[in-house]
Order: sequence, then C-alpha cells, then structure tokens
Amino acid sequence: MKPLALGVLWAAVLYRSYVLRRGGLAAWRIYLLVAIAALAVATTFHFYRTEVDVVLRVPSLAGLVDRVVLTVAWVAVQLYLLDLRRIDGRTHARARESRLITALVVIAAMAVAWFAIPVHDSDITDLTPYAREPAVLIYTAGFYSYVVWLLVDLGSYAGSRMRAIRRSDPFGAIAGALIAVACALGVVVMGLYIAYVVLAFAGRRYSALDRWGTLLFPAPMALLALGLLLIPLGPRLARWSRARRELREIEELWAHLVSARPGVHLDRGRGLPRTLAAPGGVLQRRLIETADALADVDVPFAVPAAPEALAGALCRPLPRGAGRPAAEVLKSLSQGRQEADVLVALGRAFHHARTPRI
Repeated sequence: MKPLALGVLWAAVLYRSYVLRRGGLAAWRIYLLVAIAALAVATTFHFYRTEVDVVLRVPSLAGLVDRVVLTVAWVAVQLYLLDLRRIDGRTHARARESRLITALVVIAAMAVAWFAIPVHDSDITDLTPYAREPAVLIYTAGFYSYVVWLLVDLGSYAGSRMRAIRRSDPFGAIAGALIAVACALGVVVMGLYIAYVVLAFAGRRYSALDRWGTLLFPAPMALLALGLLLIPLGPRLARWSRARRELREIEELWAHLVSARPGVHLDRGRGLPRTLAAPGGVLQRRLIETADALADVDVPFAVPAAPEALAGALCRPLPRGAGRPAAEVLKSLSQGRQEADVLVALGRAFHHARTPRI
C-alpha cells in the first residue's frame, strides 16, 4: 500500500507541475500544486521518518517536519476551495487571512510543543512514554483536531459538488466522491489517533487504536490524490469515453458501407492501440468515410427521413441509379443537427435493424 500511495501522489505532483507550466500561473493552479506536493512530501516523511532523521542528523525531527508540511498542504487546499467558491472580494480576503493565521498558529504551537518534549537526544518515533506530558497532547491531539476540521470542510464541499454535477459531469462527480470518501476515512484515522493520545494522557493505553490508524493512513491519502488528479483529467476522459462509445455505434454501419464501397476507405490499420489511444481521430475518419459511402449508395425514393427507415434501406441497397443517393436522405435528417450526431444515430439504428428479433 505504501509504494502505491507514494506513486500516485508523486505522479499527481508531476502532472500538476506540467499543467501549471502549460496553463499559466493562476492562483488556483498554484494552490493545487502546493497542496499535492506538500501531501507527497508529508506522506514520504511519515512513511520513512526514521531514515529521514538519520539523513537530517536531528533525532525525531521528521515527525515535526511531517506535521508542518501537512499543515501547509491543508491550508493550500483551503485556499484552493476558497477560489472555487467564488465569494466576494472582502469576504474572500478575510477567509484567506483567517485560514493562514490559523495554520501559522498550529505550526507555532507544534514547534513549541516539540521543543518542550524531551525527545531530542535520541531517535524516538513513539511518544507513548511521554504521553502524560501536556506538550505531547498539544503536539499530537491538537494537530489531529485541526486536520479533522479541514477534512470535514473539504469533504462537505466535495460531497455537495458531487451531487450537483453527477449528471452533467460524471467524471467530476467521481472525483468528488473519491475526495469525500478520502475525507471520511481521514476523519476515522484522525479519530483513532486522537482517542489513542487522549486515553494515553489519561493513563490508559490502547495500542490497537494507534495500529489501526497507521494501517488505514495510506488509504485516504491515495484516494485524495486520485480525486484531485481526476478533476483536470475528467473532461479528457469524458471525451475519450464518448468517442469510444460512438466508435462502437458507428462500427457496424461503417464496415457494411466500406465493404460495398472500398474506394472510400483510407487504410491506416485497424489495430486496437489506435482505437484505444486516439479514438477521436479514428471516429472522425470513419464518419467521413461513412458519409462518402452514403453518397455512392442508392436507396428507394420513398424512404422517409428517419434514421430507422434509412437504416433498414441500407441493409438492402439498390443498384446504382435505381433510387436516390442515401446521402440525400441523410441531408434531410441533418436539418438543424450536426452531421456527426446524425451518422452515429444512423449507426445505432443500423445495428438494431441488423439484429435478429426473437
């Protein structure tokens, strides 16, 4: 689980860096990149904190750096959400300042608490022996409570956004669902940590709470990174999915017409990689070839301007010159509509006309 979580996070960092370079230095792009990059750094420090302490030569410093960088990630996410909500300028400025000040206070409190905990002479990754220290309670439970607040804020926004766009933007809704689930799991993880720390401060040790929190920790991180990565990828995936669907719908009609009129076909190979990697280009070419073939195929003069009727006539085309070109019927169907949409509808009708009825 750890390599998967780190791989997804750092892949998201690389992609957002590319988008920022191509798209320009918009504030929301910067916030999103900072958030994902900080998440990747914090997660790396969390997974390999012992090794990081050896490299930095400061015992137990990785834990503090992990929390500080994660705080930076969360405040960047909050600033990103503020930009998305598009509230008025004065309210936006106050909200931004309050979030920045809160993050700075949390970082300062953690730093002071970290210096007050006697863990600087040796590498100590488990603060359980010092659980009765008030500084440990501030350093751990205070930070976890701050993260819970942020997770609830982000999760509620993602959930409401998911419900609002689930029909118009399915991939955006999936991204919102992933983020909402990640936040819910994150609240569970933070709740386990808070319960463990508070009970330890009260003199009761339930190590299972800490173990479960550590076991579940990579899951919300990976889901959150996937959700944030899917937000910009969603429109591209939607176009790819639509092209693949329309390619399947036009395939049977295209193959039927090209077999009858092979001269319209420009053979560029029909390999699976092309239809998977660039279905839009393949679809465009097949729509052109289908339209060209229809200009050279005759159907009865009495065929009405309806996709079902034209599809049925194309199953039994007439000899050249015995009727009128199918392209004329297609032109009648295209009144006020895109020809590509009409051809896809004709492809669906042709498939139904060729499918045996039981």
